[in-house]
Formats: sequence, C-alpha cells, structure tokens
Amino acid sequence: MIDVASDAVVQTIDLPAGSRPREIAITPDGKKAYVTDEGTYSVTPIDLPSGTVEPAIVVGSGSGEDPHGLAITPDGKKVFVAVPGGESQYLAVIDTATEQWVDSIEADNPDYVAIGCNGTRFDAQLEITKDDGRSFSEPGADTYTIVVRNTGSADATGVRVVDDPIHDFVPTDSPNLPPGVQFDLATLMWTIGALPAGGSVTLQIHGTLANRFIAKNLATVTADNAPAATAVDLNLNGPPEG
Repeated sequence: MIDVASDAVVQTIDLPAGSRPREIAITPDGKKAYVTDEGTYSVTPIDLPSGTVEPAIVVGSGSGEDPHGLAITPDGKKVFVAVPGGESQYLAVIDTATEQWVDSIEADNPDYVAIGCNGTRFDAQLEITKDDGRSFSEPGADTYTIVVRNTGSADATGVRVVDDPIHDFVPTDSPNLPPGVQFDLATLMWTIGALPAGGSVTLQIHGTLANRFIAKNLATVTADNAPAATAVDLNLNGPPEG
C-alpha cells in the first residue's frame, strides 16, 4: 500500500504461497480489496484496516479459467470477475455479504470489467478545492480553506471530508463551522451530511506550520451516493530571505 501524500510504501500484505495476483478492486467504502489470483483460480478478499487476508473465493476450475479483471458495483454488494479462456468463458458474480460465488454470466473471452455509473446513485457529483492563499510555505500560523461543491443533479448524502495535512503542519481547530457540520480534531474529519444539488459548503482548518519546505496538503470528500474526490494544495519552499 502506498501513501499518496508521501508516495511511500507504508504497508505490504503477504498473499498465500503460490499466488499470482493480477488485478485489484476496492469497495466504495475503502474497507476491503478483492484481488484476482491466477495461481489459485480465485479471488482473494483483504480487510484493509487490519491487513487480514481472508479465505480465497474460487471462481475457476483450473482448466485455463484464470480470473483477470474485476469490478465492484457502486453499492459494494457484488463483484464481477472476468474469467476468460478454458472450457468456459464467463463473468463470475461474487456476493460480498457472504463472500460466495453466486452466479455466472456467459461472455465471449472477457478480460476486463467496467461497471457504468449512470444510475441515480452517481447523479450527485462532488468537487473539492483546498487553498491557504499562499504560493510559498512559511513557518507559523496558517489557515486552509476547503470548498466542497455538488455539481450533480441530485442531492449528495452522507458527505464527509477528511483532511490530510503535511507532517509538520499541526492542526488546532476548524473555525467558523457551518450550521449542522461536525468536526473531529482527532481524525480531521468533517461530517456534513446532505449537500443539495448545486450547493456548496466552506470549511477551514487552522494550525501551525513548523518548517519551510515544499508543502503538499490533501483533502478528500466522500459520500454515500457520489464518487470520492481529492484536492491538492501545493506550496513551494519559501522565497530566499532578503
């Protein structure tokens, strides 16, 4: 696993001996990953918070039916797995609640899977920006402004924003909270709830920057019925003194 803020490997997860991982898909809530494994003709679920590798779900017979691409439905309830080659060619359907292969759909040598998002679930579309109004990083007090907009045609529900500051920025509070918005300083999460179509909300995070250097700050918005979006604010090293 790679931290996108630092581009550093922060965790590795060992798969069973003989595994040949090919493709990966992550559930919309970010809690579980599914990995196709050509070595065992199966799909391996992984609990991401704990890094636990769960029992593999066999979706091929071993006669060339190797699972390739896969995709998860927007509600996180089903995984569709492409199983090409072999005597049979099909999409295997996995129920994520039971972790069982529950159905097969005949297909002509499928390799990858894509699931359309043109249903009402993704009629809400979120955009997010984050900015402290500076081009250069300077030690001392600083306040970032985060703006979330719903540019879709439907209300977004369960809207949450998580701030991911640089390691030398110490957040202290979120001033001027909009009505109904809750902020947890321990997790740097705002719980917004519903955001109407065409609506927006403005958040602030205040703190202290300890050092002057290239500062890459992130903020991510998620919702129950809209794709996640991430904002990046990049400040360069402070200008030469004098």
